Amino acid sequence: METQSSNLSIEQLPDDVLLGIMWHLDLEDIFTCRLVCKKLGALALHPDVWRHRGLHLPYPDDNFVWACPVLRLAPCLEWLVVELPTEGCQLAYTMTRCAVSFLNLDVRRGGSMHAAAMIRNQEALGRLRNLEISMPRSASAVLLGAVALASGLEKLTVTALPSRATSIMLSVLQHRAASTPSLKCFNVDITAKAESFVHFVLASHAATLEDVNLNVCSHLSDVSCSYSDGTVPLLAGIANLQKLECPLLPGLGALAASESLTTLIINVCESPERRAVVGAWQLLRRSKQLRDVTLHFSVPLDSGLADVGGEPLVRALVSSGPSRLESLTMSTSDRFDSPEKCLWLLEPVLGMLPLLPALRSLHVVDASDELLSRITPDTAPALERLVLEPYSREHVCAHGWLHRDAVKKLFAGFPSLRLIVPSVPKNCPGDYCNACALGCDCDLREWFIEDCFVGILCCTLMQRIK
Repeated sequence: METQSSNLSIEQLPDDVLLGIMWHLDLEDIFTCRLVCKKLGALALHPDVWRHRGLHLPYPDDNFVWACPVLRLAPCLEWLVVELPTEGCQLAYTMTRCAVSFLNLDVRRGGSMHAAAMIRNQEALGRLRNLEISMPRSASAVLLGAVALASGLEKLTVTALPSRATSIMLSVLQHRAASTPSLKCFNVDITAKAESFVHFVLASHAATLEDVNLNVCSHLSDVSCSYSDGTVPLLAGIANLQKLECPLLPGLGALAASESLTTLIINVCESPERRAVVGAWQLLRRSKQLRDVTLHFSVPLDSGLADVGGEPLVRALVSSGPSRLESLTMSTSDRFDSPEKCLWLLEPVLGMLPLLPALRSLHVVDASDELLSRITPDTAPALERLVLEPYSREHVCAHGWLHRDAVKKLFAGFPSLRLIVPSVPKNCPGDYCNACALGCDCDLREWFIEDCFVGILCCTLMQRIK
């Protein structure tokens, strides 16, 4: 019997099979498919081929040659990163029909009008949900207005604002149209020049906001802080605020009534106002919903402001009895340049551990043997995760850490503890040390954590279950 060929031509293959293959092709191959046959040419422009892809377009860059073809022909992209002004056809950026979900704009001098046009175009296409933008000092009212009034966004991150933001916002507010609340996450640095912009966004999206970060960059520096009284009332008006990162704003105590706020990050700057410290203390003392608290200090011990250090704020958590807090982070800037200063900051934390019976995660900046010896099953019965940022480089590798007597005792009390040591490599960078040569009975895993307070390279130390 003559065997019948089972081979199918491209035209006979199901669309979903071809789309599944094209999902994995690179840009050049996708555009080549348009020249093969009509079927592949049509499928090359199918949304399923593009919806997971992104394009990063700094100039010059290997991807830059694809800017115009992609923006002219692709129906959609997951993300688009652009530096403006840019070389090439500006209309491809500002009038594209390619709808993106995440738009990242680094706007330089002379790029404001094109950036505003891009934002409004993507807003009109209806797919834009996440906007991240850095503006030049000379940004126009058109750009600031396009950002402030963008509709349909779920996340907005502004990493730089123009120096005239306040006066520009007055112009924007005079001509603003009604906007529908949509933002869930808002990240921005609240400074004197940015308050009018921040207040406008907080008020416009109070019905939908859940995550507000008013310190997107400031925790990296030791800046002084002075803020108006108008911010906290707007935060208190956010019905479903779940996570807040902010400096010591005046009146934070008003947020204690929030039934949704569970995660709080407070950045203590170099010269906080006394009333702001009191407000933070009231919030930490009165809130019953907080489960995750981070206190980041830029104030060293000898600054003359020791009374805004660890003890008053941390003790506020347990001043009315045992707390239900599950995660506590105490981090510092490099102004805390000695273990002694860090121990001063952490002393009240160690003393109040018995009043934190639900604490599962602790992140502190000192890794001394004295600190480790104070963490026991009696003082922290629920502890599952411990992050230690060491000052001493005596133990330069994870194996060296594991062979410290204090660490061995810690694991003896907490057999399943995850001990995370940032910036400590798994192995010695050069010749093996004595600890590396011995080998150990623990499981070492290098991993990455998206947390600016933890760092990039981390090593998780866990006992191997035998």
